[in-house]
Amino acid sequence: MVILAHMGRAFFAKWIILRMPFTVGFQPTILRPLAEKLENEIWCWALDYADSFSPITWSSLQTKLLRRLLTSAESAPYWTHLFRVLEFSRENLENPTNMVRLPVFTKFQLKNTLESDRCAHNIARDRFVRAATSGSTAEPVALFQDGYDLRARHVGILKEIRDAGAPKGSSMFAIGLDTHRYLNSLLAYRLSNTELEVPQYRKQFYQMVNKTTQPILFTTPSLALRLAALIGHDNAKIAFRLIRCTGEELSLSVRRNLSDIFRSRVVNFYGTRECSPIGVECTAERIHCVPWTNYLEVVDAEGNQLPAGSEGRIIVTSFHNHVMPFIRYDIGDRGRINPELCPCGRTSPTVEFTGRAPGIIELPSGNHVAVLGISTNIAMRFHGEIMRFQMEQSGIDSFIFRFIPTVSYSRVTGESLLDFFKKTFHGELKCSLENVSDIFPNDSGKTPIFIKRN
Repeated sequence: MVILAHMGRAFFAKWIILRMPFTVGFQPTILRPLAEKLENEIWCWALDYADSFSPITWSSLQTKLLRRLLTSAESAPYWTHLFRVLEFSRENLENPTNMVRLPVFTKFQLKNTLESDRCAHNIARDRFVRAATSGSTAEPVALFQDGYDLRARHVGILKEIRDAGAPKGSSMFAIGLDTHRYLNSLLAYRLSNTELEVPQYRKQFYQMVNKTTQPILFTTPSLALRLAALIGHDNAKIAFRLIRCTGEELSLSVRRNLSDIFRSRVVNFYGTRECSPIGVECTAERIHCVPWTNYLEVVDAEGNQLPAGSEGRIIVTSFHNHVMPFIRYDIGDRGRINPELCPCGRTSPTVEFTGRAPGIIELPSGNHVAVLGISTNIAMRFHGEIMRFQMEQSGIDSFIFRFIPTVSYSRVTGESLLDFFKKTFHGELKCSLENVSDIFPNDSGKTPIFIKRN
């Protein structure tokens, strides 16, 4: 009987994962919120149960989810043409690794393909949600999200914060993340980036947080640090049960700093506007793949899949965006999938993101310099003199290095920096240093390492 009960629960969990959500097409009536709450609970139960699924079970589920996605992609002109040229058919998809037959889809292609050619023509228009990327590359791209995907993100957040120990009914707050609209129905209050700088709005935020017993904060590491500084300035006190950081790297030092200031557990979340969520943190503080919403690959420069443990480009196929399919999409980051199991007990692989590929600096001669190479050298050579930095190419021949100095910084350090940049750029760029007291986040709440202005 125990075995039969287990088989029945496993069957039901798989059925839910393959068929949710149901409520996206519901008309806005008084019954819709009740239906969504019920769907939340059922979906979260299925995902909790699926944490113990074997790799074989997940491969089977992902194959079915991929076939469904490819059915929608077949009605998008871009994908229709590509499938025909490559003689690629969803009926021949035996497992997710077969997706390697398709080329990697880059942000360059995303920007240079007609929007109408990327959209599926067999999806109801009420599922189309206008959005845009706005990450650390500072290169926004227009796109459509799917109402199904936004529901999946909503449920994914509920599961994530429950796994992190937050009780049901916790009040949720956000600072920044204004374009993360899937958060809206969850939040008790949102403070925008600009409102954070206004004392009266901060006072109202402090009061609302202190009225609750289990507050949760959604924000970026940069904005969380900014809030910490302003709390000291305002002589205020607030604490959170949980702080969920996204949008930027969460270093160990920043995590500990925020945890001490807000007396809170701080967790990391990894995703993109196009293919979120990609990775969620477990109790062992490791980032797990999210196999029910994405198929994640690590590939080499030619798009070939790399074995577990090898570092390469992170490629994602999003299961729930049928409106504008993202298939084998290069999100611009690098990382590796770990071969060993996580001690937390989940069977899904863990992934390490080893760095964003932030872009290139173009020289007047036509040569390019990788931003990642520059930032690595800066970190190695000047870590004792520079606390934080940001690079900006403000013209074809102009470069600004913006930085917050440490007490060890001196005139000699500045001369060494300018000499380093002169050699790196072969004297082709006019380089200047900008010594600042703080580097503020942009409108999306992120602090990009590199800004390129045309």
